Amino acid sequence: MKKEFDFEIGDIVQVAQIDRQPDKKDRIANFRGQIIKLRGQGPSRTFTVRANLEGVMVERIFPIASPLIQEIKLVEKPKKAPRRARLFKQAAK
Repeated sequence: MKKEFDFEIGDIVQVAQIDRQPDKKDRIANFRGQIIKLRGQGPSRTFTVRANLEGVMVERIFPIASPLIQEIKLVEKPKKAPRRARLFKQAAK
């Protein structure tokens, strides 16, 4: 399954992923955060999203070609493009 993506480093995205649990219905888990890293090419391409969940910084790595990803929605673009290929330090808000 080919997914189109039009996001860059620094963009804020919301990833809707199917959460499969045994003996229960599948549910959709949303993860919203800032893209800090893009890696790879073609079907093995991945992106890393960092979010602040209840005061704890959480990073998740998502493969672009994963069948569990239902939707990747661009929420917000930064006003000024970052000058780094990877964002390891996030400004305090």
